[in-house]
Amino acid sequence: MNVEGWFTNPHLEAGRIRPGVTKSQDSTFRNHFGPMMCGQRKGLELQAPTPKLEFASTIPTTVSEVEEVVHEPFESLYQGQSGPEVKRVQTVLKKWNKNLGVSVSGRYDNATRKALTLFKAIYGGEGHGGQIDKTTATHLRKMEDGTFWIDPPPKTPRQQMLYHASRDLGKPYVLGGDGVHSTDCGKLTSEALKHSGVEGVSRLADMQYMAAKKGEHGLGLHKQEPTAGDLVFFRVPTRQSSIAYDGVTHVTMYVGDGLTLAASSAAGKVILQPLSQLQPYVAGFGSLDHDTLAANMERKS
Repeated sequence: MNVEGWFTNPHLEAGRIRPGVTKSQDSTFRNHFGPMMCGQRKGLELQAPTPKLEFASTIPTTVSEVEEVVHEPFESLYQGQSGPEVKRVQTVLKKWNKNLGVSVSGRYDNATRKALTLFKAIYGGEGHGGQIDKTTATHLRKMEDGTFWIDPPPKTPRQQMLYHASRDLGKPYVLGGDGVHSTDCGKLTSEALKHSGVEGVSRLADMQYMAAKKGEHGLGLHKQEPTAGDLVFFRVPTRQSSIAYDGVTHVTMYVGDGLTLAASSAAGKVILQPLSQLQPYVAGFGSLDHDTLAANMERKS
């Protein structure tokens, strides 16, 4: 039977029987196909069969085939966040150095950023202290569980210098201080330099500047952007400016992210100080010669 003919047969629409078809056959057809035809006439559409979905053979079918994404504690935290993980980080930082000025508030504030900038400069983290990278997160977790000091990462001469100076954070500033109970800017940097392998350097800021300018004691002088561990020399106007070599009266150590580690007479103690506060007085930056320092360290060992 030509079924398609029934859908286009005008006789059905007019209630007439197709020529050559009996009334009984016509009635049977209408009972079976009439609703479909009426549906078409009313504007309804017949649904096409749903195609069978085929899946690629590479789709994982077991748990072991699915790559698991694990969030490691502390990693990717950034300034402005709050929560228990931030609180844990602050607790670790305070235990590492109680004089960082960090409060265990659970909020990633500017004090936490400063502390992490110093932490990264000493232990080799990436970027500034406004976000915690993978390496720094690992170190913090190990400090938290007590395993960090079993096998601490080795430090470069610059990192040794910053680490030693960071132990003096909060120490009172006294001009001519002995470095034990109090210190001044030149004493802070000269003691730190000794721990990085620099021998025979003066405790006076202007003499350190002269040594860097002449390339002595493994030091050099430049005026490019400072890097962590550079000395920062200043010509801050004081009563000693006229007798100081090249007018240099102050020295600090650059940490990174615009911060220096400084024995500040204004603050009365050793602090993390923004370089911008004394930027107009910068005379130059003292760098460490790695070959000379490595030779010095080898002789000591």
